[in-house]
Amino acid sequence: MRRIPWRLLAVAGLDTAVTLAAAAVVGGLAVVASTLGEAGAWRACSRWELAVAAEERSRAESALRDLARRLAEKGLQPREPPRLEDLEGRLWVAVCGAPARDVTPLVAESELWTGRVRLGFWPWAEGLASTARNVLRGGGTESLAAPLRDGLLWLVPTGAIVFLIAGLVLRRRRPAWEWERPRIGTGRALACGAGVGLVTAAGVAALEVVQARIGMPAQEQAWVEVLFSDGRGRWLLSMVAVALAPVGEELFFRGHLFRWLAAQGERRWAYAFSAAAFAAIHFNPSAFPSYLALGLAFAWAYERWRSPIVPIAAHAAANAVALALLLFT
Repeated sequence: MRRIPWRLLAVAGLDTAVTLAAAAVVGGLAVVASTLGEAGAWRACSRWELAVAAEERSRAESALRDLARRLAEKGLQPREPPRLEDLEGRLWVAVCGAPARDVTPLVAESELWTGRVRLGFWPWAEGLASTARNVLRGGGTESLAAPLRDGLLWLVPTGAIVFLIAGLVLRRRRPAWEWERPRIGTGRALACGAGVGLVTAAGVAALEVVQARIGMPAQEQAWVEVLFSDGRGRWLLSMVAVALAPVGEELFFRGHLFRWLAAQGERRWAYAFSAAAFAAIHFNPSAFPSYLALGLAFAWAYERWRSPIVPIAAHAAANAVALALLLFT
């Protein structure tokens, strides 16, 4: 039995970890920049405490309606209607997008105000923290204010761009010249890739049916469903999933990881590691078998025709099928 190529796998793992970390940093900066660009809601998102317990919400709702009326009379137009928030068992009135100095006298007219106020100088940070908590708990982003929700749209494209750049750079730094001669022309590569993608998508659908029957259903990521339900998010995610992500991910996972490991004579590990890494970076344990199957199929397509166009086309076709199912189901 051949020894496990620990050194090669360590190098490949380091490449993946560094690229993923760079994608997270760049994506996070893009979210923050986009969120701060919508300064209207997040520049002044403040909260006023009411002398009402969370269980007595009906009393606070009347005060909230009065506050909304007074804001309208004064010509103050917050980006979102005032809302109630439960913080540590107490109810707070939250107003975003209107200066706190103008809102405070109006809140003070209510006998329920305790006199405590939290000025939201850095509310975008609170939003990012709440997003992380929601995602970790399996929740969505429906409750987030529009600027942060829009900012989240930039996570996927910026991450795909980072993987694309890393794939191109690493292909040059770790060449495998025997893999540089495609066995097929561009037109046939696109056709073969589309065929592989459709067949693989059908196989993945069958796999997910089996998972559901044995009580381990594959779940779509909550944030994907939430963003896809919005018109703007739907078009951006569609563009990224069918165009940008296939190019970036295939150039990195097949064009670099699989190609380099296979060129070192480690064909088995090239398949196993590149597919497992591809599945892992999607952070969806319930769908890990599906992503693993996709990674293996795309690697086979690359080895079979030695053209990166084939797995890119296959990846785009499989993602198009997934988007169609998400749209119509």
